[in-house]
Amino acid sequence: MYGRAAYDFGEVALVDVANSVRSSGSLADALRLYQLNVEMVPTSTYALRSLAGGSLAAGDTAAAIASYERALAINQRLEREGEAIKNLSYLSLIARDRGDYDLSLKLNRDILD
Repeated sequence: MYGRAAYDFGEVALVDVANSVRSSGSLADALRLYQLNVEMVPTSTYALRSLAGGSLAAGDTAAAIASYERALAINQRLEREGEAIKNLSYLSLIARDRGDYDLSLKLNRDILD
């Protein structure tokens, strides 16, 4: 492979690499790649959504909410992110019902901020 495609580190290519790393079982490395992508293209809702998905897979719902909220701030028409925030707030209720009050409170604070 020659030319630009041989060294394409654009937002889509980096997410593809991160997804491949994630599917091989290295979620921590994939999260670093998702974060790098957001740092390189901070206004990319695609990069932010990918980071949110990785954060959810890692169990970090607060980070996922923050990424979804940043994506919504960039593009108010992103219904998927709005729906995801609603779903994440539902996770807060589940945490409360399971007795994990600290997580429930943290999620509620993150959602309200």
